[in-house]
Amino acid sequence: MKKRIIIHFSGLLLLAIGIRIMIIAGLGVFPMDGLVGYMADYIFGGINFNVALGLSSFIINTVVMLICMAIKKDWKVVYSLINTIVFTFLLAGAGAIMDLLNINIPEGYLWANWIVAFVGFFVIAVGIDFTVYTKLIAAPIEYAMLLFDKLFKNLTLSKLAIEICIFIATMSFALIVWNFEYIGWFTAIAVITISPLLQLLYKPITKIFGEVKTENVSQEEITDNQ
Repeated sequence: MKKRIIIHFSGLLLLAIGIRIMIIAGLGVFPMDGLVGYMADYIFGGINFNVALGLSSFIINTVVMLICMAIKKDWKVVYSLINTIVFTFLLAGAGAIMDLLNINIPEGYLWANWIVAFVGFFVIAVGIDFTVYTKLIAAPIEYAMLLFDKLFKNLTLSKLAIEICIFIATMSFALIVWNFEYIGWFTAIAVITISPLLQLLYKPITKIFGEVKTENVSQEEITDNQ
């Protein structure tokens, strides 16, 4: 169990680092991360960006959790709040460390932006697979995917439906403020290719760490459909 907990929270840390790397790349992020970024910029713009980013992530994930809990009528969904709280601090902390290290990409080096974007994307994929592998606590968005899965009977379609819903919300925000900083070409690339990459990485991760047996239904369903 101790190893699984370490791997799980390492996955959350990788997620936080990957998101911040993709933001630095400036070519677009995942729709959910874009929504978080716009909220941080335009609703909590008066405070430190890293704190605003973590706070925005917490609010959005908490809202998703409450909606899932209301629909599913299962109080156990509240356990996902553990992920949300930890991830809030990791996201803010990762950004603060990168700011201290002054990690930036000089203007005029577009190839460097693309390389950095792909690095962030890969780090996020590994982070997701780490958390899924442990089969511990499902994130709010994963509970939402399972709710959609009851409708579509297909996890891939459910993931796509979730991404479309979040993309519409993020694009609406971008149009209102007329700022497309977080929506770019790489957003489309990331959304389209994340599922195949997760499937590609999951098997070697399982071989490295070994199989995990658990009765956690939510994460079992997610893992079985990777």
